[in-house]
Amino acid sequence: MNIKKIEAYSLFEFCQTVEQNIKDGWKFDFESNENFPSAYGSMLVAGMVKDIAISPKDTISKDNADTIPDTAEDNTQEYETVIKRGRKPKQ
Repeated sequence: MNIKKIEAYSLFEFCQTVEQNIKDGWKFDFESNENFPSAYGSMLVAGMVKDIAISPKDTISKDNADTIPDTAEDNTQEYETVIKRGRKPKQ
């Protein structure tokens, strides 16, 4: 995964850099803490990752969606659970 760090001391410079990177195919990484956009005093920091494009042959069309076999099996078993609550009865 390609990661690009952006560090700027002015909001104007930060926005220009982010705008150019988005046009070049980069996007914000909101999944990790270290790349999450944040401000430390007057310093603005963000990590951006390269957006990988999916080729048209990798996508599944609606016509082909019906031909994909469903291999999932229902392996659930029914268990009877008895939960006894309260105090034990006196003997």
